[in-house]
Amino acid sequence: MNRCTFLLLFGLIFLVFPLFGLSEAKAFELRELDKMVEIVRDELELIREHKQRPVDSRASFPVEHAFPREVYFQALTLRQKAGRLCHETTQFLLAPPTVVQFSIPKTITPKDVYEIVNDAWSQIRCAKSGMDIDSQIEEATMEESTKTLTDIFKSIVQANRQLNLILEQPIEPGDVFAVVQHANTYIIDILNKIAPVWSLTAPTLPEYQRGVFPLDVYKLMLKNFVIIEQIAKDSGIDILHLRSDIQTPITSTDVFDLSSLILSELSFFAKQIGINRVYKLESHPDKVASDAYQQAQIVEKHLNILAGFTKTYPTWTKIN
Repeated sequence: MNRCTFLLLFGLIFLVFPLFGLSEAKAFELRELDKMVEIVRDELELIREHKQRPVDSRASFPVEHAFPREVYFQALTLRQKAGRLCHETTQFLLAPPTVVQFSIPKTITPKDVYEIVNDAWSQIRCAKSGMDIDSQIEEATMEESTKTLTDIFKSIVQANRQLNLILEQPIEPGDVFAVVQHANTYIIDILNKIAPVWSLTAPTLPEYQRGVFPLDVYKLMLKNFVIIEQIAKDSGIDILHLRSDIQTPITSTDVFDLSSLILSELSFFAKQIGINRVYKLESHPDKVASDAYQQAQIVEKHLNILAGFTKTYPTWTKIN
């Protein structure tokens, strides 16, 4: 089924929505999304074989109870990496884009995730064309699927991991710095919005630490997610559960994926109080893991301020 056919069928669902029912419509969205993710992974396998790259065989990302917003931000990561792959194979004489920018829907649905994954697929097909890969995948027929959003989240993360091994320019500390810095802008926006309610003191800049590795940044961002989970719990907000398992080896792409998850939660918090930001990451090729770690420390300080505020004012997400 091509994209036009899918969109036509999707539109028909909503024309007969009273008869079709909400649960059936959502199940249809999930089936189509699941199928699109599998198509992307199959296409990546063709490219991996062509480039003779290793398989990322690590266990799936240790998450439970994912929501559309969290899957969406992993799909954004997939789209960014797929765009980089397309650029590498078709425009290798040109510098890669210095800014990546997307508008985030106010309410994210599986259909929104589908559109981002479908866009990533177009970038991957662009890369296949640039590498003269003629092999085609066999598109499976749509069947009843028992896949959940959590399953799809994990599948997209696996695609992200594999795609990073295919890239000539994989995710680097400068990319991690950009996404962690973007997370900071969300928290600052939130704190500035609620500052009139409570006296807030901006944290001091942490001391710069040299000799930092991606694993160090990952552990700190994992700690930051635990703080976010507590903020969500105290505010009565449902959130994905992330276990503390660390699947070594940890590289910059793993830190980027985890930071994207954190970004999805902060974006959601911000929207609850009327803050809407464009997803915009600027290139920082000069930054190293120590720079990303310092940004992650600032995130931790800001999150602790927000966590303290939430203990006193658990309904702050409803102030808009």
